[in-house]
Amino acid sequence: MLSIAGRLSVGALGLSLALIVSIAWGTALFYLAARLGVDTKVRLTWIDAAHVYVGLVGGVLILAKISRVRFRYKVAGVSEVIPWQRWISWSLLILYAAVFVSGVLALLPIHGRLYEDLLNFHLLSSVWAVAPTTWHVWHYRRRAAPYLIRLLPHGRTLRYWAGISLAVVPVVLVISNSRALSQLPQVMGGAAWSQTALNGSYLDRITTTPDGMLVAAGDALYVSRDGTVWTQIDIPGVPLPPSATPRPGVHQHGAPTGKNLGIALAVVGNSIYVGTDNGLYRTDNQTGLLRQVGFNGATVNAIAVDPSNSRSIWVGASTGLLHSLDGGTTWSAPEAGLSKPKAVSAIGFAGDRIYASDSTGVFEASGTLSDWRRVSNMPEVVDLTPSPDGSRLYATSATQGVQFLENGTWRSTDSLASPHQAHAGHENHPEVVSLAPIDGRLYAVGTSFGVSASADDGQTWSQLGGGLETVTPSQVINYQNTLLAATSNGVYRFPLASGTPASLNWWLAVLSAVVVSGSAGVMLAGFDRVPWWGSRRRHDRTS
Repeated sequence: MLSIAGRLSVGALGLSLALIVSIAWGTALFYLAARLGVDTKVRLTWIDAAHVYVGLVGGVLILAKISRVRFRYKVAGVSEVIPWQRWISWSLLILYAAVFVSGVLALLPIHGRLYEDLLNFHLLSSVWAVAPTTWHVWHYRRRAAPYLIRLLPHGRTLRYWAGISLAVVPVVLVISNSRALSQLPQVMGGAAWSQTALNGSYLDRITTTPDGMLVAAGDALYVSRDGTVWTQIDIPGVPLPPSATPRPGVHQHGAPTGKNLGIALAVVGNSIYVGTDNGLYRTDNQTGLLRQVGFNGATVNAIAVDPSNSRSIWVGASTGLLHSLDGGTTWSAPEAGLSKPKAVSAIGFAGDRIYASDSTGVFEASGTLSDWRRVSNMPEVVDLTPSPDGSRLYATSATQGVQFLENGTWRSTDSLASPHQAHAGHENHPEVVSLAPIDGRLYAVGTSFGVSASADDGQTWSQLGGGLETVTPSQVINYQNTLLAATSNGVYRFPLASGTPASLNWWLAVLSAVVVSGSAGVMLAGFDRVPWWGSRRRHDRTS
């Protein structure tokens, strides 16, 4: 009596494994496209689910084939086995094991450089397996031919394709309830940036008002109710040449300008404050003309409004750090403790605490808001951003990347080099100009890749799509489930797709489907003589 393993067809198992591996390679092409910054046009969470499922089913097929052919030169029931083909078969076993193990490890909470190396190893081992797999399949094509040449339902051909379908069909259910398993889908990768508004405008800042209006500042102040139609409010300054004309789709208020760029922006109720290279400007109705409210001749680099008191405004300018308690009517200069008050480049609130940075580090104001104490020596901090709940303060440096303050302790994020990138090397990319914490993810703006994203508190970063190669982004915000970026050439958008993390129950369901459907598919497609099928045919012959 033949054992269960002995009933398995080597040709059927080999062909099945080749088909499953081909599906895995096919889904992997979407990851390669995303790494190149190309819009895949397909949600990567779906590709994640399909790729992981077929990879696990491939593991079932590998175990089945090992149980059938063993590790000997001679394979029971198979004639004309060439030794060098057995060597190729064993090498494929090693390569597939490397692909499978590295793929499983990539789904574990591994971060930073180790995660990058693991992904590269998974990619390289998959590529290395292509040539020997192709040669191996071609060499044994005659064993696989009986399962392919008969396209109409007939005998074991029908059984074979029914078995393959049984093993693969559950992937439809997995995709319909897909989860973001690998890092690219976790940071909403897979799409590309596209220009959406204000073509030709230089923008440095973008934000929203409490009632949902978009506000951007750069070569002018721009406001929009829907992100499509914008109103331009010019910043008083030197007029542009007479040939300058308003751009299509942009309504212009005021005289055209060419200087006094908006390099800082804050919204207080219906009032908008714009910091320029020639003072501080304000409009009180969101669509009216800007008027100067101080700092004439000074460059205003930072504006911050106390979230608990909208009349408490802080301004960092080339003339020093100033504070107003009456909405900008009068100003005081609480600079004690700052090393270089005239070099303040960022101001931010975290909860009820206020922080400011100059070129030498980050400082926290005392309870009286008149004295400052140093809390970090991180130099050249250009942006201070609180987390949505105020428990963290993120500091981005022009020379040292990103750090964050939590419970009185500063922590460094990892290298901003991306494991999903079209570039070589291990660049640190410290030239971050701003950071946005959105929905549990971090988006670092201004890196060599345009925008880098992290889903694990900055331990691992990924390039967030292409499309920004010819522009310089400076800030991103979340607007109606879309990232909007202020760039040197208008507003760019990146679509965000919501994703649900994989739960233990989800994993148990997927693994159960793999074991049950994969094993049933192997039995149906791989048996030369299915027990009930073979018994009936033997009975027919003897009766």
